[in-house]
Amino acid sequence: MRKVDLTLIAALMVAAPIWLAGDAAAQPGQQKAAAKMKYAFSPVRIPAAATTKALNTFSGLVNQDNFRALGLDTVDTARTLKADVAIEEFMVRLDSLAQYSAGQEPSQLLNKTGRVTIPVLALDQTQSSFSMTKKGRGWEASGFGGGNHARLLNQTRDRLVREQSRGKGDYFEVRVPALGVSFIGNVADGRLLLTPLRSDARFGFEAGKTLAAEEAFLKLAPAAKEHNRLPT
Repeated sequence: MRKVDLTLIAALMVAAPIWLAGDAAAQPGQQKAAAKMKYAFSPVRIPAAATTKALNTFSGLVNQDNFRALGLDTVDTARTLKADVAIEEFMVRLDSLAQYSAGQEPSQLLNKTGRVTIPVLALDQTQSSFSMTKKGRGWEASGFGGGNHARLLNQTRDRLVREQSRGKGDYFEVRVPALGVSFIGNVADGRLLLTPLRSDARFGFEAGKTLAAEEAFLKLAPAAKEHNRLPT
């Protein structure tokens, strides 16, 4: 009887490390945490009074000599301007992009610029825009015009809002200034998505065709590595 007991104990002692090894092998995968988003990407809040003040300043700047440069169809358009929902701006640095690799959380490359674009509407059509910059605890107007970019930016956002049944504040702009690329960004199911504003054969981007940020950054990374770092 004693011999049987010792045999059984020996068998259990041999098997135990195998069980423990199998359990330990599962732990690394279980403990590996998914990379977190760098930002919450919640809608940016601009005080209505600050927006109204900037819009009035914009309207006051319009005259017969500059209305087209400011993106307006006529001088009289200035009397009917309305401000649309702000679009927060993020920038991707060239050095970070050059080091990007598959599997890295793409949102970590984004940096807040402290600036937003306010599309300007006339008769519900995007005519132009003005930018506002964070100053201390408030916001101030920092630029006016840019009609072509404003129309492209806001039209792309409006289309995505309709297609995805989301609020306008859920979308933001992502720029890679050194490469001349801009996207409308949003988050869906925990993933950062980017929609190119313009087609760009250099990177295989098609205007309005949404792709995962990881895919977009992997397409851009080689150009970032080869860039001469001179101002563009």
